[in-house]
Amino acid sequence: MSGAGGSSFPRDGWNSGQGGAPGGEGSNSSSGGSGGSSGGGGSGGGGNICSSLFERTILSSPVPEVITKLKQGGILQIELIDQGRILAASFHGERAGSIISPKLIEFIECIQAGFEYIATVDAVDGGQCQVTIRPKVKK
Repeated sequence: MSGAGGSSFPRDGWNSGQGGAPGGEGSNSSSGGSGGSSGGGGSGGGGNICSSLFERTILSSPVPEVITKLKQGGILQIELIDQGRILAASFHGERAGSIISPKLIEFIECIQAGFEYIATVDAVDGGQCQVTIRPKVKK
């Protein structure tokens, strides 16, 4: 209603990237837990969506004190909280906000299977923070 900064992020195409449709390739992850144990190789990936799962989104319930510390290109850690039901983004151990995504179930299942994800800060505008979530590259 107030519109203060609410329209500065582009909305067209945000979730229309790879596998944005709920019934798309992401639905393969519901087949169970056996896929997690074979996903350790990393480079092959084939049918394992966890190694290629990504999402662009705006942090939900952003914490103002943490958001003001974020800059474009900054890295947030993605972790499960609330008994594995919520994805949170943290910056140096401080909760920056939570993740709401059409791919939430896939992210949760992949993290439970041992995959790690990070979020790169794409933009910060007032209290809003736009991020891209992707698999963490293991060194």
